[in-house]
Amino acid sequence: MKELLKEITPTIRNLGFKGSGQNYYLIDEDVVMVVNFQKSSGGNRFYINLGVEPLCLIQDQEPKKVKEYQCSFRKRVSPPEDLLGWPYELSSQEVDEINDKLISGFNNYLTPLSKIRMAIAEAEPNKLLGNDNSNIYGGEHALTYLKLAMLAYEYAQETKAQKYAQLGLNICKPQAESLLASLKKLAST
Repeated sequence: MKELLKEITPTIRNLGFKGSGQNYYLIDEDVVMVVNFQKSSGGNRFYINLGVEPLCLIQDQEPKKVKEYQCSFRKRVSPPEDLLGWPYELSSQEVDEINDKLISGFNNYLTPLSKIRMAIAEAEPNKLLGNDNSNIYGGEHALTYLKLAMLAYEYAQETKAQKYAQLGLNICKPQAESLLASLKKLAST
Protein backbone atom coordinates (compact mmCIF):
# COMPACT_ATOMS: atom_id res chain seq x y z
CA MET A 1 0.00 0.00 0.00
CA LYS A 2 2.93 2.35 0.67
CA GLU A 3 3.89 2.50 -2.99
CA LEU A 4 0.31 3.20 -4.01
CA LEU A 5 -0.06 5.98 -1.44
CA LYS A 6 3.03 7.69 -2.85
CA GLU A 7 0.99 8.29 -6.01
CA ILE A 8 -2.11 9.53 -4.17
CA THR A 9 -0.83 11.55 -1.21
CA PRO A 10 0.38 14.52 -3.32
CA THR A 11 -3.25 15.17 -4.26
CA ILE A 12 -4.34 14.95 -0.62
CA ARG A 13 -1.53 17.23 0.50
CA ASN A 14 -2.36 19.77 -2.23
CA LEU A 15 -5.86 19.95 -0.72
CA GLY A 16 -4.29 20.92 2.63
CA PHE A 17 -4.32 17.59 4.46
CA LYS A 18 -1.54 16.48 6.78
CA GLY A 19 -0.76 13.03 8.07
CA SER A 20 0.93 9.88 6.96
CA GLY A 21 0.30 6.22 6.35
CA GLN A 22 -3.39 5.53 6.15
CA ASN A 23 -4.82 8.65 7.86
CA TYR A 24 -4.83 12.28 6.76
CA TYR A 25 -6.61 15.21 8.36
CA LEU A 26 -7.42 18.86 7.72
CA ILE A 27 -8.57 21.04 10.60
CA ASP A 28 -10.44 24.27 9.99
CA GLU A 29 -12.22 26.57 12.44
CA ASP A 30 -15.26 24.30 12.92
CA VAL A 31 -14.42 20.76 11.83
CA VAL A 32 -11.75 18.17 11.29
CA MET A 33 -11.89 16.45 7.90
CA VAL A 34 -10.40 12.98 7.58
CA VAL A 35 -9.27 10.85 4.65
CA ASN A 36 -8.60 7.22 5.55
CA PHE A 37 -7.23 4.36 3.48
CA GLN A 38 -8.60 1.11 4.91
CA LYS A 39 -7.14 -2.27 4.05
CA SER A 40 -9.69 -4.95 3.24
CA SER A 41 -9.93 -8.01 5.45
CA GLY A 42 -8.88 -10.14 2.48
CA GLY A 43 -5.77 -8.07 2.00
CA ASN A 44 -5.98 -7.62 -1.77
CA ARG A 45 -8.12 -4.47 -1.85
CA PHE A 46 -8.51 -1.21 0.00
CA TYR A 47 -11.20 1.38 0.62
CA ILE A 48 -11.06 5.16 0.78
CA ASN A 49 -13.17 6.72 3.51
CA LEU A 50 -14.00 10.37 4.14
CA GLY A 51 -15.18 11.77 7.43
CA VAL A 52 -16.08 15.09 9.04
CA GLU A 53 -16.36 15.69 12.76
CA PRO A 54 -17.39 19.08 14.18
CA LEU A 55 -14.78 20.24 16.69
CA CYS A 56 -17.46 21.10 19.24
CA LEU A 57 -18.39 17.40 19.47
CA ILE A 58 -14.85 16.18 20.13
CA GLN A 59 -14.33 15.46 23.79
CA ASP A 60 -10.88 15.09 25.34
CA GLN A 61 -9.24 14.23 22.03
CA GLU A 62 -6.87 16.10 19.76
CA PRO A 63 -8.53 16.84 16.40
CA LYS A 64 -5.62 15.26 14.51
CA LYS A 65 -6.22 12.00 16.37
CA VAL A 66 -9.86 11.65 15.23
CA LYS A 67 -10.37 8.52 13.13
CA GLU A 68 -12.78 8.38 10.20
CA TYR A 69 -15.02 5.83 11.94
CA GLN A 70 -15.46 8.28 14.85
CA CYS A 71 -16.80 11.04 12.59
CA SER A 72 -20.44 12.12 12.64
CA PHE A 73 -20.48 12.38 8.85
CA ARG A 74 -18.88 9.61 6.79
CA LYS A 75 -18.73 8.52 3.20
CA ARG A 76 -16.82 5.97 1.17
CA VAL A 77 -15.20 6.92 -2.13
CA SER A 78 -16.78 4.55 -4.63
CA PRO A 79 -14.48 2.11 -6.41
CA PRO A 80 -15.14 1.14 -10.04
CA GLU A 81 -18.63 -0.36 -10.39
CA ASP A 82 -17.59 -3.96 -10.87
CA LEU A 83 -15.25 -4.00 -7.84
CA LEU A 84 -15.91 -4.27 -4.10
CA GLY A 85 -12.86 -2.14 -3.32
CA TRP A 86 -9.84 -0.61 -5.00
CA PRO A 87 -7.18 -3.19 -6.01
CA TYR A 88 -3.58 -2.57 -4.92
CA GLU A 89 -2.41 -3.04 -8.49
CA LEU A 90 -3.63 0.10 -10.23
CA SER A 91 -3.01 1.44 -13.70
CA SER A 92 -2.04 5.09 -14.06
CA GLN A 93 -5.59 5.70 -15.33
CA GLU A 94 -7.04 4.19 -12.12
CA VAL A 95 -4.68 6.31 -9.99
CA ASP A 96 -5.91 9.37 -11.89
CA GLU A 97 -9.50 8.23 -11.21
CA ILE A 98 -8.79 7.98 -7.47
CA ASN A 99 -7.20 11.42 -7.45
CA ASP A 100 -10.18 12.87 -9.34
CA LYS A 101 -12.60 11.23 -6.89
CA LEU A 102 -10.64 12.57 -3.92
CA ILE A 103 -10.79 16.09 -5.34
CA SER A 104 -14.50 15.67 -6.05
CA GLY A 105 -15.09 14.29 -2.54
CA PHE A 106 -13.26 17.28 -1.10
CA ASN A 107 -15.25 19.80 -3.15
CA ASN A 108 -18.68 18.15 -2.98
CA TYR A 109 -18.68 16.44 0.40
CA LEU A 110 -15.99 17.59 2.82
CA THR A 111 -16.06 21.32 2.02
CA PRO A 112 -19.88 21.67 2.24
CA LEU A 113 -19.83 19.76 5.55
CA SER A 114 -17.14 22.07 6.88
CA LYS A 115 -19.82 24.78 6.67
CA ILE A 116 -22.30 22.89 8.86
CA ARG A 117 -22.49 25.75 11.37
CA MET A 118 -23.77 28.08 8.62
CA ALA A 119 -26.17 25.45 7.28
CA ILE A 120 -27.72 24.97 10.71
CA ALA A 121 -27.97 28.73 11.25
CA GLU A 122 -29.60 29.41 7.87
CA ALA A 123 -31.80 26.38 7.14
CA GLU A 124 -35.07 25.52 8.78
CA PRO A 125 -34.80 22.17 10.58
CA ASN A 126 -37.54 20.52 8.52
CA LYS A 127 -35.82 21.60 5.28
CA LEU A 128 -32.14 20.78 5.85
CA LEU A 129 -32.42 17.05 5.18
CA GLY A 130 -35.02 17.48 2.46
CA ASN A 131 -32.85 19.50 0.07
CA ASP A 132 -30.50 18.24 -2.63
CA ASN A 133 -27.65 17.93 -0.12
CA SER A 134 -29.46 15.41 2.10
CA ASN A 135 -26.89 12.73 1.34
CA ILE A 136 -24.04 14.77 2.85
CA TYR A 137 -25.78 14.98 6.22
CA GLY A 138 -26.71 11.31 6.33
CA GLY A 139 -30.33 11.30 5.22
CA GLU A 140 -33.50 11.46 7.26
CA HIS A 141 -32.77 9.23 10.25
CA ALA A 142 -33.31 9.71 13.97
CA LEU A 143 -29.55 9.55 14.59
CA THR A 144 -28.91 12.24 11.98
CA TYR A 145 -31.46 14.46 13.70
CA LEU A 146 -29.74 13.83 17.02
CA LYS A 147 -26.37 14.92 15.59
CA LEU A 148 -27.97 18.04 14.09
CA ALA A 149 -29.71 18.79 17.39
CA MET A 150 -26.43 18.43 19.26
CA LEU A 151 -24.71 20.76 16.81
CA ALA A 152 -27.51 23.33 16.93
CA TYR A 153 -27.28 23.30 20.72
CA GLU A 154 -23.48 23.74 20.63
CA TYR A 155 -23.88 26.60 18.13
CA ALA A 156 -26.29 28.42 20.50
CA GLN A 157 -29.34 27.63 18.35
CA GLU A 158 -31.40 26.10 21.19
CA THR A 159 -34.78 26.48 19.46
CA LYS A 160 -33.45 24.71 16.37
CA ALA A 161 -31.88 22.04 18.58
CA GLN A 162 -35.31 21.34 20.05
CA LYS A 163 -36.87 21.18 16.58
CA TYR A 164 -34.22 18.77 15.27
CA ALA A 165 -34.69 16.61 18.35
CA GLN A 166 -38.46 16.60 17.88
CA LEU A 167 -38.08 15.61 14.22
CA GLY A 168 -35.87 12.74 15.38
CA LEU A 169 -38.40 11.69 18.01
CA ASN A 170 -41.10 11.59 15.34
CA ILE A 171 -39.27 8.84 13.43
CA CYS A 172 -37.29 7.09 16.16
CA LYS A 173 -38.12 3.44 16.75
CA PRO A 174 -39.25 2.60 20.30
CA GLN A 175 -36.57 -0.08 20.75
CA ALA A 176 -33.82 2.56 20.28
CA GLU A 177 -34.04 3.47 23.95
CA SER A 178 -30.73 5.30 24.27
CA LEU A 179 -31.36 7.31 21.12
CA LEU A 180 -34.88 8.16 22.34
CA ALA A 181 -33.52 9.32 25.69
CA SER A 182 -30.94 11.57 24.04
CA LEU A 183 -33.52 13.05 21.67
CA LYS A 184 -35.98 13.66 24.54
CA LYS A 185 -33.29 15.41 26.57
CA LEU A 186 -32.45 17.79 23.71
CA ALA A 187 -36.11 18.33 22.83
CA SER A 188 -36.74 19.65 26.31
CA THR A 189 -33.66 21.89 26.69
